[in-house]
Amino acid sequence: MRRDKLLVTSFLVTTLAVLLLISGTSGIWLWVKVVILPFVLFCQTIGWVVYVHHIAPDIRWWSRHEWNRFHGQMEGTTILNGPPGWDFFFHWIMVHVPHHVDMSIPCYHLPEAARAISAAFPETVKEQPIRLRDYLASVRQCKVHDFDTGTWATYPPT
Repeated sequence: MRRDKLLVTSFLVTTLAVLLLISGTSGIWLWVKVVILPFVLFCQTIGWVVYVHHIAPDIRWWSRHEWNRFHGQMEGTTILNGPPGWDFFFHWIMVHVPHHVDMSIPCYHLPEAARAISAAFPETVKEQPIRLRDYLASVRQCKVHDFDTGTWATYPPT
């Protein structure tokens, strides 16, 4: 582990030093816009995708002693439908229930798997269009999960 950390740190320091020697401070800006900004954007996108799939007023979380695979795989997430091309851009990850059921399903087969799962469990699978107003409602309402009632609430008043 130490060797890996040293190797990565050495690479970063060497690359930054070379960029500074070659192009002065513009080398730092190049590093920021080619490496750092895309990484931050990727992390933000992944965080948002995880949030919209697992946190909503109608998605219950289960306590450790109540949790089972069915709760986690079928009731703990949703399928979000976006505009045309959306699934290709996101590698069909918005078709999220089959991803939880079996992560070895190739991304391009997730819609087919979702149809089969929805047919077998029609009352369980949650499928809806992705809408900004739903996301904003979740962000406002889903601050704390009450495991006793299985509901989301805002922060208690102080």
